[in-house]
Amino acid sequence: MNRQEIEDLIHKYDQGLCNEREKALLETWYAGWNLNESVDISEDALKEDLSLIRQKTLEAIQPAAKTYRLWPKFAAAAAVIIVVGGALFYFDKPDAHQNQQQAIAKDLAPGSVGATLTLANGKKIKLGNSNSGELANEAGVTITKTPEGELVYELSNAVDAASDKINTLSTTNAETYRVRLPDKTEVWLNAASVLKYPASFTKATARRVELEGEAYFQVAKDKKHPFIVKMKHQDITVLGTKFNVKGYVNEPTKTTLVEGSVQVSNHGNAKMLKPGQKSTLMPTGNFLVGPSDELLDLAWKNNEFMFESESIENVMKMVERWYNVEVVYVGKKSTEKFGGAVSRFEKVSKVLELLERTGTVKFKIENRTIFVTSTNNL
Repeated sequence: MNRQEIEDLIHKYDQGLCNEREKALLETWYAGWNLNESVDISEDALKEDLSLIRQKTLEAIQPAAKTYRLWPKFAAAAAVIIVVGGALFYFDKPDAHQNQQQAIAKDLAPGSVGATLTLANGKKIKLGNSNSGELANEAGVTITKTPEGELVYELSNAVDAASDKINTLSTTNAETYRVRLPDKTEVWLNAASVLKYPASFTKATARRVELEGEAYFQVAKDKKHPFIVKMKHQDITVLGTKFNVKGYVNEPTKTTLVEGSVQVSNHGNAKMLKPGQKSTLMPTGNFLVGPSDELLDLAWKNNEFMFESESIENVMKMVERWYNVEVVYVGKKSTEKFGGAVSRFEKVSKVLELLERTGTVKFKIENRTIFVTSTNNL
């Protein structure tokens, strides 16, 4: 971080406006500064401001809520900074690092760009292997793939374009894809997700799509034709906006609004979201609305794993989907909470190694199965 970014973050913290990720980032930077990181701020000013910051942090963290935070992006080379119950620990142990790598000897590559497009006539096209250019032309709509790997729909004949021709774009584990719909709406599809949509919206009063899994939408503005995302447990209605929605099976449905406004609804219950808000659909059918963390909620779209106070089970669900693995727990699951960030381009061993450095969990890879053991069981 440069001087202005550091000063802004310190000021934000002093005003009580920092979220949990920013607190962890500030403490990580602070630890790095203490280890002779070059920063263009006077030592006296830093000590005055940061002593107050550390005091506030220690007061704010409950002793029972132990969270392990790993922020390797901001740590020095070959080192990891961990926050445990408000205390900072700096690790630089090459021997331990080597032992951990040996324990996770069999590595697995991360996911990549790819999906399957199923046309209305049932024809399936594997997008990961197909060349760029025109893929299909049906019902007055031309479907092409750009050199960047984006699927694009263009009306080749508006008169013939039919709204009843449903296309399906699906990703498996370890796949992600981007599509530009006929109305110019952009959709980023996360792993293990399915998006159904008409090949044309020209004859429809509303632009309706169906989603399973997770996607980020950048909806094209059209006041006369609202854009509706139908999910298993909720509907989202918008005119033109940017939002992320996550609704995997057996997980809470969460909608994060970035720009514009959306209405989330479920069997008569409805809430309007403003930018910076996130809704969580509760088991009762009601919506819990609160502030969002855009960096955290959109991390997957930016090719990062980022998690905040998450259980090992929730972290490993992300690993399962992106690395296409099965996760098996040996004995009782760890009850600790984890927070951290790592690139989704890294192999699975990097993610597991960072989690192992907390000393609370151990991993073993056999074929495409990852065995997770809490150190409390050892």
